[in-house]
Amino acid sequence: MVDSEEEYNDFLVTFHATSAAMRCEKICQQSELDAHLRPVPRDISSSCGLALDVNEVALCDLEETLNNSDIGVEALYSCREDEFVELEF
Repeated sequence: MVDSEEEYNDFLVTFHATSAAMRCEKICQQSELDAHLRPVPRDISSSCGLALDVNEVALCDLEETLNNSDIGVEALYSCREDEFVELEF
């Protein structure tokens, strides 16, 4: 369940490594995509880590960017109302 005090964009992207998340955020900044790192919510994983919080518009561009890179994406989640739903990426 999503913490009601937290506001999320439409999607969260998780990564296999924190370094991958940081590299992805840097690429997003260079491309001027609306994407920000945040801690992975406990609803998704109890381990520590970072996720990229993106809106639907940025996700389309991000998907193309990630397909042309060696950044390992773990999963994509939709942030809807009070839950996270894992999607195919």
